[in-house]
Amino acid sequence: MDIAVLAPRSALPRVKKLVQLFHKWGGTPKNHNVRVFVTKDAVADYSKLWQGLSATIEPVLPGIVRMPPMSENEPFRFTANAIRNTHWFYLPPHTLPLTPDWADRLEREYLASGKRYLGLAGYIPKRYRDSSGIDRVAPGDPYILEAGIYPPNFSVAAQKYLLSTVAHHEVSRRQESFPNAALTESIVSAEWSDSFRLKDAKDAVLVTRLVDDSVANEILGEFAVPAPEPEPEPATLTVDSAQTISFPVKEPTIKVISRSQTPAEDITLEEPAKRPRGRPRKA
Repeated sequence: MDIAVLAPRSALPRVKKLVQLFHKWGGTPKNHNVRVFVTKDAVADYSKLWQGLSATIEPVLPGIVRMPPMSENEPFRFTANAIRNTHWFYLPPHTLPLTPDWADRLEREYLASGKRYLGLAGYIPKRYRDSSGIDRVAPGDPYILEAGIYPPNFSVAAQKYLLSTVAHHEVSRRQESFPNAALTESIVSAEWSDSFRLKDAKDAVLVTRLVDDSVANEILGEFAVPAPEPEPEPATLTVDSAQTISFPVKEPTIKVISRSQTPAEDITLEEPAKRPRGRPRKA
């Protein structure tokens, strides 16, 4: 299997992390051809970077930077046109292998499936309004993420989809790629989240849609997961016993009347005057 590493000049810092991983694992994947697709002005930089590793530098990428989505469609098209004889894995800059045997495991799954493609499914967001009038988002039409395995001569059949100026090539060729693809759990997507870490990949051998180099630094041992900060202790008020605090004392507003010493039998109560019977006379 060929491994197509997409390496424009803007992706040089990301590709450096990939090269460091290969050195850490003892070299590039064995029994696989690593082909690094670069622009002509970056041949010297990438040739120096890949020294000591089994890889071929191929300056086939265009030097003109297009507007999205052609900024990704055009490099993919040039890469697909350059591979004709065997199936191949597309490794864009936002994709990173996690284990040394990642290529062997993915190729075994691809050959055992009998499908033309192997990859991870994505879904086009579909917006709708529910019965309560609330706008919601749900998964829509499925497609295959670009980090996957493709058949030889792929670009011949998909040429019309790779030149789209309004849709990403993942989405534009979904009607042909998704029904003919084998879905795998060996690839996981970070979904462009900066909080994705190595533990979130679980049993996957490759992660795509990375937004930074946190996972690569974690594998290389350059990044430690920060420990949770200890909770602050509750504040306590200490008062010195020798210190006296004086406050103005108000006089009581309620006076307590002492109980009379007169026995209860000596107290006499006057009976109220009785009302005379009959209607009062008019004057």
